[in-house]
Amino acid sequence: MTPPAVAVIGAGIAGLACARGLFGAQKPVTLFEKSRGLGGRLATRRVGRMAFDHGAQYVVAREPALQDYLDLACTTGYAQSWVPVAPGLPRLEPWIVGSPGMSSLLQPLAAGLDVRRAVRIVACQRRVGEWWLKTESGDELGAYDTLVLAIPAPQAFDLTRDLNDGFEIASRLGAVKMAPCWAVMAGFPERFDTSADLFKAEGPLTWAARDVSKPGRRSPHDCWVLHASPDWTREHIDAKPSAVGDALLPEFEKLVGPTPRGPYLDAHLWRYARVEQPLGEPCIWDPVMRLGVCGDWCLDARAEAAWISGTELAKKVLAGG
Repeated sequence: MTPPAVAVIGAGIAGLACARGLFGAQKPVTLFEKSRGLGGRLATRRVGRMAFDHGAQYVVAREPALQDYLDLACTTGYAQSWVPVAPGLPRLEPWIVGSPGMSSLLQPLAAGLDVRRAVRIVACQRRVGEWWLKTESGDELGAYDTLVLAIPAPQAFDLTRDLNDGFEIASRLGAVKMAPCWAVMAGFPERFDTSADLFKAEGPLTWAARDVSKPGRRSPHDCWVLHASPDWTREHIDAKPSAVGDALLPEFEKLVGPTPRGPYLDAHLWRYARVEQPLGEPCIWDPVMRLGVCGDWCLDARAEAAWISGTELAKKVLAGG
């Protein structure tokens, strides 16, 4: 007899960590990811010979299990340590980055898992003890014994608020507050002189990192990622990406001086990038509905928080209570 299956929506760190824990216990699990790639905000945008880690910039580990995984990723060539020139910015732990891009970091974690990419789930319904999922294209997928939502809290709220028994979960999700972030990708024809590879600042621009200073990046271009502050992003939430790039480039030049003319500029809006008010516990699990929710927003805005959340939820699913 085939054991009951689990559907996991979202193939970021939390979703992959949860699925890996279930898979390791011989639990059939299928992940559904709306994007073509894996990793959520551990993302890499490639444009010709340029590449930009436009989401999370690095990962640190204090949890032994995550440290073991990062060691594995480094040993197998999917990750390396990053030591940027960043005067005045102390580091308490090694910064680990994916190689040749942040999206590479999770390849060992995803190995062997059944991941359905470019599948957007827009609704879920529980019928007679089974979960059924509806895709953006109108297809219905099921049946699953257990459903895991490994997505930002506002998106999980949208999927649970109309469930007959989901009011309590939806109310907890509604208390979580997340902030947006505009990320600008700036590519210059050649490298230019600066005093550092990494800047943290106050004002509209809070972060500027030279991606080509990371190991495994072989682009002849100078590729930078610029992150706007939550307040500035909120004020410009409906702006066009080209306008965001034009507005933040002068802020970048305040840090590095004049830049070469005619750069490649694009921007991506991370609508749920940072955690302002976390849930305050590792995950949500309803053993009656067999519905779980996990993500970095359960604890705080760190990749390690997503790992912990997904791992803890897998334990609860396997315990069955």
